Amino acid sequence: MKKRLMVLAAFAAFLGCVPRNSDDGFRAQKPLGAVPTDSSRLAADTARTIAAANQSPYGFSVELKGAAELHFNDEEGRHTGPATAEEYLPVLEAALRNPALHEQERAGLERMREQIKRSGSAAAMATTRNVPNLDYQAKGGESRASYRGADALDMRIVPREYAIYELRITLWEKDRARTAAYKFSAGPGQEGGMDISAMMDELSLSWDGDGDGEPEKEIAPASSESARRVK
Repeated sequence: MKKRLMVLAAFAAFLGCVPRNSDDGFRAQKPLGAVPTDSSRLAADTARTIAAANQSPYGFSVELKGAAELHFNDEEGRHTGPATAEEYLPVLEAALRNPALHEQERAGLERMREQIKRSGSAAAMATTRNVPNLDYQAKGGESRASYRGADALDMRIVPREYAIYELRITLWEKDRARTAAYKFSAGPGQEGGMDISAMMDELSLSWDGDGDGEPEKEIAPASSESARRVK
């Protein structure tokens, strides 16, 4: 078992994947609560978020509550989020080519490989962090990301169970900050997202509810607010 973990860790590090572990928690950040309905509270939360972040003049943060995968891709094709099958299968294939593997270890890796092929996801195996300037954490049904920069990223949400999901997006550019809060129901086979950047104007989520690969509706924020950035 120890040998197998060492082999996987080495290949995961090579591909930019970080295996999940029990202390992969959030870094002293306020837990995501219910979506605020009072505009003054939302504005105050926005100002506090920006003041506490001590980020660059441009950036955004995302908080997602619920059993869903949160993925980001940049214009260079780099990915941050739960590992995909395409990213992690080469790790397992390389490990399986190790002639020193014990028969029991090999059988375990082959079961992992088949599980990833069936589900199309390696989210349970590792987290990939390849997008520069993007801090990403996921634990216990909550995902958080914070990006420093003005570039746009493709953000995708992939639900893993039927539930009510809560999403909060905070954008900041120079002395202005905006927060949008969403609350929506979704389930497996659905997917949605947006091109997110500090200077974006349209804050609706494009949502594919029937899994045909084409979004058929827009999910507007349940509430939104602007505030001056606290420096």
